[in-house]
Amino acid sequence: MYIVEGRGFGEPLREPWRVRVGLQSKPPQLLRFLSLDNFGFDKSTVTSAQLKQIKEILVPTVDASWKTMQPINFIRVVGHTDSTGSEKYNFGLGDRRAEAVAAELLKIYPRSGRVKIILEKSPGETQPTGDNRTAVGQARNRRVEIFIGMQPPPEPPKKPICLTCVPPPPDKPRDIFKPIPPARPGMSFKQRVEELCAKVLPKSACPTVVDKILGGGCQLLEMLLEQAGATMSAKQKEDLRKECLAAAKKPR
Repeated sequence: MYIVEGRGFGEPLREPWRVRVGLQSKPPQLLRFLSLDNFGFDKSTVTSAQLKQIKEILVPTVDASWKTMQPINFIRVVGHTDSTGSEKYNFGLGDRRAEAVAAELLKIYPRSGRVKIILEKSPGETQPTGDNRTAVGQARNRRVEIFIGMQPPPEPPKKPICLTCVPPPPDKPRDIFKPIPPARPGMSFKQRVEELCAKVLPKSACPTVVDKILGGGCQLLEMLLEQAGATMSAKQKEDLRKECLAAAKKPR
């Protein structure tokens, strides 16, 4: 099995001087694309439902990207756990979950292929997305997150610094949460999802992703919004899930 161990989560990104002066290309941009949750308690075996997500959501997106100017050539995986057990044990359990997913990905994208599988060091239980006091929250935390990467496009010229512009007063209160941009009048839920997807993913990958969201893949919609810059509160996330599930029940 060929797994490249990358930078651990939480470690700062440092830009080499060769990158800064243009002698070396920048590292690929990464997008948190998919979360394979609901691993069995103290288990690292990939379930049939998780394999279905990989084959029906991840693989079509990666394959479609190779027909565009932004091919996905890195898949990065990192495993997580709930808070049950010791912290040291959970680091190892998270690693084993990521290794199990990476092994499945290597069956699809072998070492000699054009997509590299990169394994991150597990943060264990330290980055929960659910409430560890509930069974549902623990199941959500027992997960492997998948990131997709592509070489970034050339950076546009930087705008000159405005020496005459007046910055906002330092004591002006700032919002804790960046609001989700409101929908334009007359837009359906599907149109809003399509517009959001077009801002974040390659155009060819959007039909598959939009179809999964409209089929009830509300967590995927939440990830797209976060990638687009929205920082949502717990209530905003709950309202978003309700709207997504309501749209999924409507006939298409």
